[in-house]
Amino acid sequence: MSRTQPRPPGRKGGPPRKADPLKLVEPPAATPVDRLAPVEFVELPDGQKLALPDEPVELGEGLRDVLLAGLDWSEGFKDDISVVVWLWNLWQPTLEPIGFGRDEFMAAVVETKRELWLWLIGDRLWNQYVTGLAGRISRRVPRPVTQ
Repeated sequence: MSRTQPRPPGRKGGPPRKADPLKLVEPPAATPVDRLAPVEFVELPDGQKLALPDEPVELGEGLRDVLLAGLDWSEGFKDDISVVVWLWNLWQPTLEPIGFGRDEFMAAVVETKRELWLWLIGDRLWNQYVTGLAGRISRRVPRPVTQ
């Protein structure tokens, strides 16, 4: 058996291959993270909104330096240079009236210390950290009593 026409470039002998259906579908183009609108608040179960503040750059740098120097995390959370103290001062007027106190707040922050560290070293955006913390708090806020 002889061929009368040359093979197409890049094609080797053998029967024609069937098309792979998974390769025919193009995945949707991903939206870059920097083009997404930042979250501005997290809604709490009672309908109040926990406003998400802009990044406290100087506080973050100070806390990172203190932690890199070997200070214990729990001490870093209580210090006046702490992002936690700063956030509590902003969110206290919203959280305390609905039954979420400072101790509960500190517990929620301690649970997110890995994410806080990732923000401090630059592997996470501030908005990612603070949104995650606010979401964790909203899941722990006492639910309003329905009658």
